Order: sequence, then C-alpha cells, then structure tokens
Amino acid sequence: MAQGNGKMKITKRQLKQIIKEEIKKILNENAGGYYIKHGSYGPKSFHDPEGNEVPDFPTDEYDDGLSAYSLVQATEKLLDFGKYMDRDKLEVGKQEVKTAGFSQTHPDADIMEDYLIPGKTWGDLFLLFLRQVRNIPDAQVVEAPEEEEEDEDGYGGYYGY
Repeated sequence: MAQGNGKMKITKRQLKQIIKEEIKKILNENAGGYYIKHGSYGPKSFHDPEGNEVPDFPTDEYDDGLSAYSLVQATEKLLDFGKYMDRDKLEVGKQEVKTAGFSQTHPDADIMEDYLIPGKTWGDLFLLFLRQVRNIPDAQVVEAPEEEEEDEDGYGGYYGY
C-alpha cells in the first residue's frame, strides 16, 4: 500500500484481496460450528469451526483428516450408534468387504450412506462423534460455507470488478 499526501492508496488487486479475506472471515464466523465438505461419493472432509480439517481418529494425525471410514469405526461401539446407522446392514457390509479380500474392514462411504437410518445424515453421525468420542458437549454441525469460485486472475469470481 502506497502512502502519499497523508492518504493511503491501494491497488485494485489489494482491495480485491482484502475483500476476499473479510468475506472468508464472515463466512467462517457465520458457520459457527463444525461442518462436512461433501464429494461425489459421500463425505470428503470434516472441519472445525475455524475451517481446519478435524484430525483422523484415533491417531490424531492431521496428514489424513477424519474420514467417513474412521468416523464409523470410532462411533459404532457407542450405544446411540444404532439411532444413526443400521448396525445389521453395517455388519453385512463389513462381512462382504472381508469376504472380497479387501484390506479395509468397512465398506466405502458411498456404500455406508445406504446404511444410515432414514432421516439421519453424516452430519448427525459427525455430531455423535464430536459429543461422545471427542467429548465436545456443545458441538454443533452446520452447513458448510460456500466455496469461492476462482476466476482467471485467481480471485473469487463474485466481486464484480
């Protein structure tokens, strides 16, 4: 930022960047809770209120954030798990994975999606994980903030410049 005659000057590019950062802060503040980014095959990543990926469980490693696979493994022994996912369907799915000779112990997220109790979502199961496994009693799961689209100059496309 240049300064001359007691006035601060900023370039159009700097102004765009400032606006982009402020909008991102507002979106994160408005989220006010944990959220899930969904991909083509179910949950892609789980995030804390600041937008950071929730570490994997039980390793607490940030390299590989929490996955749907780890989420189910961490919650399936809880008494309330059956309110969110059909235990019998999950057991059949686990047996099918084992019979097929895969190294993993649970089906993929897109398959487990069909095991959710009608009316329940991955967000409900994530909330169970946060409250009963991570011991965050006041945790809330909210809709993920909208992601910005990049335009050709690398800035979000909705600022209208």
